[in-house]
Amino acid sequence: MKLEKRIENIEKELAEIKKSLIEDIKWTRIGDLEWSSDLGEMNWHKAMAKAKDLGARVPTRIELIDLYDSHHEEMETLIEDSTSYNSWSATEGPGTNAWYVSLSSGYTYDYNKTFTNQLLVVREAR
Repeated sequence: MKLEKRIENIEKELAEIKKSLIEDIKWTRIGDLEWSSDLGEMNWHKAMAKAKDLGARVPTRIELIDLYDSHHEEMETLIEDSTSYNSWSATEGPGTNAWYVSLSSGYTYDYNKTFTNQLLVVREAR
């Protein structure tokens, strides 16, 4: 009984931590999506997991290209504190690679998933 109560308390604490993480993120509405500010650099696998933990998803390569091409001013506010302008996409590439988009040039490249790039996540606009 005591163990079950401790587990229940830990689960509540984790839920509160996740909630505070989501509330601390700056979201910007662009069209039908809300985009996060830069969430830091990480490998592709960690990026996918972090997006899921936040109740969001990693944008596709096409969504990132559209962000660069059609919403450049809004994009600048998302990445204003970034140390890198290379943002992971959810689009997988050949072999063990995934695509990223350079938000400084608009070019796309495939890159090994174990290397790091910045992370922006998206969710349906609320």
